Amino acid sequence: IVTNAKMKVFPREITTCTGCGACKSACPVGLDTARCLSALTQKKGELTEEEQAAILAHGCAWGCDRCQEACPITKKAKATGSIYTPIHYFSENALPFLTAETVETMPKAEFERRAYSWRGRKTIMRNLELLEKGELQ
Repeated sequence: IVTNAKMKVFPREITTCTGCGACKSACPVGLDTARCLSALTQKKGELTEEEQAAILAHGCAWGCDRCQEACPITKKAKATGSIYTPIHYFSENALPFLTAETVETMPKAEFERRAYSWRGRKTIMRNLELLEKGELQ
């Protein structure tokens, strides 16, 4: 986020990676950046059959974050509450469940407030429709 707004500073201890490998163990593709699910869900255009299968197999409509969830540094930050932003915007606008119908009928202004909006409605719709179609089979 880039802003010129005056903001209260919330000092946080910065911890670097310990090299424990928890992220690699949790990653469905073993941290293979060429097959990263987060990158895949953000890819524009058509997906190959292999890419579609990966989205279906792991149920990711947008992002993945399994590496971050497995990280002991992130877990500690969650436990202490230091990972959470005091900016209410990020929690107030959260959707507990996302469907293609929700995104399709979402007014443009509301869609543009979403984290995935920078990639465009078509990309998130493609992923959601793929997941919804896959669940019906």
